[in-house]
Amino acid sequence: MTHKQPTTVSSSSVLDLLDSCDALGIEHHESPTLVREHLLDPEARIEETQVISLWNEIASNSDLPHVGLLIGQRINPAAKGLLASWVSQCETLGEAFKIFQQNIPLMSPSEQWHMQTIDGFTQLTLIFADNKGYPIAAIERSMSALLTWGRALTGENLQPEKVTFDFAIPSYVDQYQRIFGEEVQFHQGGNSLLLDTRLLDLPIKSANPLLKKMIQEKAKEAIDELNQDSSFSQQVKSLIQNNLSNQKSNIDSVSQELCMSRQTLYRKLKEEGTDFKTLLNEVRKTQAIELLVSDKANILHISLQLGFKESSSFYKAFHRWYSMTPNEYLIKDK
Repeated sequence: MTHKQPTTVSSSSVLDLLDSCDALGIEHHESPTLVREHLLDPEARIEETQVISLWNEIASNSDLPHVGLLIGQRINPAAKGLLASWVSQCETLGEAFKIFQQNIPLMSPSEQWHMQTIDGFTQLTLIFADNKGYPIAAIERSMSALLTWGRALTGENLQPEKVTFDFAIPSYVDQYQRIFGEEVQFHQGGNSLLLDTRLLDLPIKSANPLLKKMIQEKAKEAIDELNQDSSFSQQVKSLIQNNLSNQKSNIDSVSQELCMSRQTLYRKLKEEGTDFKTLLNEVRKTQAIELLVSDKANILHISLQLGFKESSSFYKAFHRWYSMTPNEYLIKDK
């Protein structure tokens, strides 16, 4: 029997989280693999399950209900990892966002960012992998950190046009408004920041083309290593995503591309605690909002892009994922 390769996060991101706990006076249990001496190697990786446990411990032990927002506003140069170093050398904010979005597995395998530009605005949408067990505090941290880094890199007080969250309004909504501004909405279809696209042209103060090239080469080596260690389910998920729009994302097509029988594919996914239908739904859910924002007038086209043969099937799936119809999402997103 094959064993699932554990997903990992960068040691630098874990070190940053532990340092934030100390700065905020949050008690936490420090396992042998999370001791700081073991995290100083910027190329080291830590099993994601330990990080999720740490996040839940932080959320449950802190007397600060907005602890995720506070952690997201801290920038710790001593815990800057490979991706943060790469981003810091970009020429513009737009380039930095793009590098961050495309290479975020260097930091965390369960966090994705999608960028969509339409009508002079750019929407940055955060998607966390389902069923991993991250608390809301982790989402708060990622959302506030993206804005905090943007402000630090440009030296400008970036103000979003609108910010949305997919959970209910918290008791500390004033803390959100202090960070994101007045246009904060809750219980929406996703977690996103909407920025004036002109802000993406802002120069980054620390830009260094030569240093960027050096870091980029090192980062690509690290990405290649991660891809080699990726689980079978991650490989299947990538094939689904690549073939989604041409109607070749069904299990038979993926089995053929992997040169194995359908039964073998079923068995290998089961060994990793998942199945083909779950992976297909995760990919479709991730891309649904991105396509809807960019092609809101053509639901049939979106349905086909997601591999649905009929728009009615897309409507049902979208309602199951986000508890609203595509049209209701578009109205809320205005």
